[in-house]
Amino acid sequence: MGKTDLIPFSEVLEYFDNVTLVKMNCEGCKHLAILSTPSRALRRVRAYIVQAHRAYGDPKQLMYRLRKSRFKMIVRNYEWFLAVRA
Repeated sequence: MGKTDLIPFSEVLEYFDNVTLVKMNCEGCKHLAILSTPSRALRRVRAYIVQAHRAYGDPKQLMYRLRKSRFKMIVRNYEWFLAVRA
């Protein structure tokens, strides 16, 4: 099986001026993607829908990071949440 290069989430966001919605349901990569992305890059997105599995880390860390980046949280439960740019 071939190798796949990983592109940081912040680098992907550089290609877009304004993103309406990002739905994150990538197994095991959400924590790395959100926690390592600067706030200014996260804020290029108006809203995130995130499915966070406890097996890969505490979903509250993701919510805290997005709150620090000035997103309002709508929490269905601690595995599914919506973050909307304030």
